[in-house]
Amino acid sequence: MLKDIFNSSEWDYALKKSNTAHTLTGVWCAKEAVVKTTSHKKEVFIIDIIIKHKKSRQTYVTFKKPSC
Repeated sequence: MLKDIFNSSEWDYALKKSNTAHTLTGVWCAKEAVVKTTSHKKEVFIIDIIIKHKKSRQTYVTFKKPSC
């Protein structure tokens, strides 16, 4: 089930942290916030949202490109 929620870059990021579960919870909350703010405009799936972090530790969001 967790592979349906988090992508590999999110897993890699979380595994480098001292509390992986805590980090994944934060990533989940960020994904959920994106769904809530965009779902009224278009259908968004959790797995298509990618939470990333800059070296400055700032969080930002990207989306998977839809396959054609």
